[in-house]
Amino acid sequence: LSIWIDEPEERMKISELKTPCYVIDEGKLTENLKILHHVMQRTGAKILLAQKAFSAFCEYPLIGKYLSGTTASGLYEARLAQEEMGKENHVFAPAYKEKDMEELVQICDHIIFNSFAQYEKYKNMCRESAKVREDKKAVSVGIRANPQCSTQEGHEIYDPCGYASRLGVTEEQFREDLLDGVEGVSFHKLCEQNADDLVTTFQAFEKKFGKYLHQMKWLNMGGGHHITRKDYQIETLKKLIRYIRETYQVEVYLEPGEAIALNAGYLVTEVMDI
Repeated sequence: LSIWIDEPEERMKISELKTPCYVIDEGKLTENLKILHHVMQRTGAKILLAQKAFSAFCEYPLIGKYLSGTTASGLYEARLAQEEMGKENHVFAPAYKEKDMEELVQICDHIIFNSFAQYEKYKNMCRESAKVREDKKAVSVGIRANPQCSTQEGHEIYDPCGYASRLGVTEEQFREDLLDGVEGVSFHKLCEQNADDLVTTFQAFEKKFGKYLHQMKWLNMGGGHHITRKDYQIETLKKLIRYIRETYQVEVYLEPGEAIALNAGYLVTEVMDI
């Protein structure tokens, strides 16, 4: 259920709802989207909705007014994005089924592979995707890199840059000889973190993989950016994005999920017994 609750006459409706009920505050959601749109306008970066964090597709038309598109974790999220928002459609998965890839190359603009083995398996399908796409443009392919730089505490169990992680290609595993056809690089490792951690992560990434950016069209810095939090270092983020775009001449993507819907929802309940 989505309602505006910042007007007095609307606020009263919460007490009339059947419980339990999840309520999306569209006023607060719009405030978050305006902050993200401001970052896009001031830096030239593109911000995508990470659907694994917020997939209330009734809000996709609103989100699409402010953001560049979506990112998916698999076929079904990619379908949802195509059907309900219809803007840029990105996807990343640790591995892809062949049957899923046959459809993904038709509906996604960017496909990110977790390994060069996955890229080799599907590179011909990606190169020939223009033949089966309505826009007649081949899908843009990226490789996920692992900068092996951890800045978070308390989330080691799912830290994608932590010990024994299988997410992303490390510096030792990176195959410069297989970059033909690869247009972008991606990394992700943040979780509800500020811009200083992103700077630290990018510096580690740049040291190991920066030399490859000069031959790329885009860089995707993943999610976990808490941009709409009150204490978020927005100016630091802007400075970093400008540096990347000016130094490497690449398109910059961010994929916040929670930041889009941060504090924009409520679980309405009632006390039934004491």
